[in-house]
Amino acid sequence: MANATFQPGLAAVSNEGVLYTSSPKTSETAKVFAQYSGSGAIQLSYNYNYSYCSMDLFGDQRLVKYPNLIVTSDRDTFNGFPEIFGFPGPNPNGANQLSSYIYNTTPPAKMMAWITAIWFWMTLHSGRPISCHTCMTQPTVYGITSTNLIVNNDSGCTPGWAAEKVAFYKRICNILGIDYTGTIVCPSRPF
Repeated sequence: MANATFQPGLAAVSNEGVLYTSSPKTSETAKVFAQYSGSGAIQLSYNYNYSYCSMDLFGDQRLVKYPNLIVTSDRDTFNGFPEIFGFPGPNPNGANQLSSYIYNTTPPAKMMAWITAIWFWMTLHSGRPISCHTCMTQPTVYGITSTNLIVNNDSGCTPGWAAEKVAFYKRICNILGIDYTGTIVCPSRPF
């Protein structure tokens, strides 16, 4: 597989469990990485989230083996290759083709992007003791900064890229006429 061409922005797992995903800009061949790329509306990331989400939603590891189920609409041909699904490069005899069971029981990618986002929003699998949903339903205790911490490991309480998310939150609240006073909580340990 070292000579396989890579399809940008996608990831896949071989039958042997090898993960292939975005290659470095210096190379056009597939490389093996330890983490899964962000996919879906909240950017589901990391193999453990793909695994937990897949088990919770389907009771199997389909999102681990076929992470492109979240983003790829065309499940019959992949960039014109009918024998593969989201696998970088030629795959003889369709070894990584979707089984009819997975094909027929997995919602379309446009739905999967939001289903996985809702799963992440509501679940405790982030490694935190509370969910994003809990943070936003208790804004004076947790709020947007704790949600940022769960999603991106940065609260936005200090200058940086996550602080821009807090600024965007304030802007949206202003547009909607929602008072955010007291909801941007920056404790030393939010939870």
